[in-house]
Amino acid sequence: SFLMYASRFLRPDMTVLEVGPGGGKWTVRIAPLVKKGIVLDGAESMLARTRARCASLGITNGEFVLANG
Repeated sequence: SFLMYASRFLRPDMTVLEVGPGGGKWTVRIAPLVKKGIVLDGAESMLARTRARCASLGITNGEFVLANG
């Protein structure tokens, strides 16, 4: 899976940028492995879904940015 592959490159001291998180499927898998996650999307609705998904799992190390890239 993606996480199995990606986890080799992620460290607890990293800040990562995720562009286009969709509903946060990978955000919630990556966030526990890094210091901070910056989530960027062009749609406020996708940021809201990702933010809610993170909050429901107690993930608090994210920053959510609305931008058109």
